[in-house]
Amino acid sequence: MQPRAIAALAVVVLLAGCTGGALSFAASPATVDEAALDEANYTGQAPEQVTINETVEVAGMSKQVSATTWTASYAANDTPATLVVASTPDATVAGQSVNPIARLTGKELLQRVAQEIGNRDQVDLEDVEVVQRENREILGTQTEVTTFATTASTEQGDVPIRIHLASVSHQGDVVVLVGVHPEEVDERSTQLRLMEAAEHQGDEE
Repeated sequence: MQPRAIAALAVVVLLAGCTGGALSFAASPATVDEAALDEANYTGQAPEQVTINETVEVAGMSKQVSATTWTASYAANDTPATLVVASTPDATVAGQSVNPIARLTGKELLQRVAQEIGNRDQVDLEDVEVVQRENREILGTQTEVTTFATTASTEQGDVPIRIHLASVSHQGDVVVLVGVHPEEVDERSTQLRLMEAAEHQGDEE
């Protein structure tokens, strides 16, 4: 599985939950501690900003909403593994959340990814299986990390992969963390430790 495809899969988790138009909301970037990245032998780039515009239904009325979101992607230097940390505004209009991420569970969130991803033939998100759940402290909150098993199509054939997914509300934003790696690569513990090293400073204290 190509690193770019792994990163695209993870980034879609954020983009699938963004809403966007006349009302504007902006998240603050979320990253992973540099020391933790060095220890895990991961490298990445600065968070990238994406603005999504969409029409949402609120109290029976259509609203144009613009959401500024951020994604930071990190790749292992010696294995085909990627971790993406994404932040999206936990926006509400008239007391109603306009961000689907705030309402979805892990498997439902992956189903949303399956609807939005550009190349659905490459990663099978329709037939995912929950293989493990574990609580980790992420951004000061005990957060459930769900591990899924599925397959990715490559030039060498179908490759079993693991997807680790966590979502936590923090200081006005929803921070989503997605780790992806081949099943044969024992990267789960490393990626969960990196999730615990996530950093985010939102607007709400």
